[in-house]
Amino acid sequence: MINLRKMLASFILLTFSFVPMALGEQLDNNYVEKISYDEANEEFISQKSTDPNAATPFAAKTDTYWTSDMMENAMPYPMPVMEGTPEAVDISNLDSQVGNNGGVEKGSLSLSDIANKGEKGLPTALSEEKEAVAIAGGDISTLAYPPPHNTFYVPTSKYRTFPYKTIGKVFFTSGGYNYTCSGSSVGGRAVLTAGHCVSNGSGSWHSNWVFAPAYMNGSYLYGAWSAFYFTTFSSWFYNGNLCRDVGFAAVSDKNGYTLSQTVGHLGFAWNQSVNLTWDVLGYYGGWMVQTHAAYSRSDSPNGCTSHPLGIGTSQTGPEGGSTRIWQFVEGSVGANNYANGVNSYAYSMYPLEIFSPYFDSSVSTLKNAAVSQ
Repeated sequence: MINLRKMLASFILLTFSFVPMALGEQLDNNYVEKISYDEANEEFISQKSTDPNAATPFAAKTDTYWTSDMMENAMPYPMPVMEGTPEAVDISNLDSQVGNNGGVEKGSLSLSDIANKGEKGLPTALSEEKEAVAIAGGDISTLAYPPPHNTFYVPTSKYRTFPYKTIGKVFFTSGGYNYTCSGSSVGGRAVLTAGHCVSNGSGSWHSNWVFAPAYMNGSYLYGAWSAFYFTTFSSWFYNGNLCRDVGFAAVSDKNGYTLSQTVGHLGFAWNQSVNLTWDVLGYYGGWMVQTHAAYSRSDSPNGCTSHPLGIGTSQTGPEGGSTRIWQFVEGSVGANNYANGVNSYAYSMYPLEIFSPYFDSSVSTLKNAAVSQ
């Protein structure tokens, strides 16, 4: 079992100073910061390079900053950890936030998968299989701890198959240190991750940000893709609101192809019922890990009202930003494999339960902004 209780309990969100900037202000010749709003008057903040092929203060080209040793030595970014216990939420109202406008968008295979009707397997040299991480259980009807789940390493023979190839490792710099998170391809050039994987939640963006899909213990099966655009909720960026700990990046093309053309992309679901079952894909060290788990309970951290959703997992402590996939089906696109959450935060007393922001219409709007880049 991955048991990082002591590490998890000791994690603290990093904070840095920030100087407010005017809306739409061009910070230098390379990038612009912008505030925007959706129909619900939710505020978003974004930062974009005016030249996607140029290194900027927040996203450097891999050949100008990262080396293989630096990537291998990067540390998991501290996931937010709450003290006490999750806030009680009225169970009778769990689906009141859904309404009648639940939505889904289909994913897509990569161009090579479409042409070859799916890639299968890996070269023998890269086919080291991993064993199960942990299996844990509990009576979910009584909110027993830990909630039932099954967490295991993804066999490396699946790294080049859909939807696993859409999952990757994120590398970035914050406060002078190199860190990692997890993320996923969700359309066009867009990468979905946690808000704390693009910003520290105290008014600063991370820098030197790259995404390595299907990363495998030092092997970059599809390269490392440099970000030229970030976006997240202003309430996360400035105030660390855990209900809005969602972030997106857009990455520059490689060899004339977008990220989703190269590895495919997950579908996307929002305004769905809270009472779902997900498969969560992300990283523990150099290896991809998968958790199968059902909804355990809702939370209201620091009184926020969009009620993050909990699940049981043994994938605790190492990396935030792992993607929750609803209706997971290996090798298939269509009415399945919808991104519907990201690993965001946990409680120090309950390290085998992790929460994701609820994906509502505003999260969908944020995603569409990233996909449009």
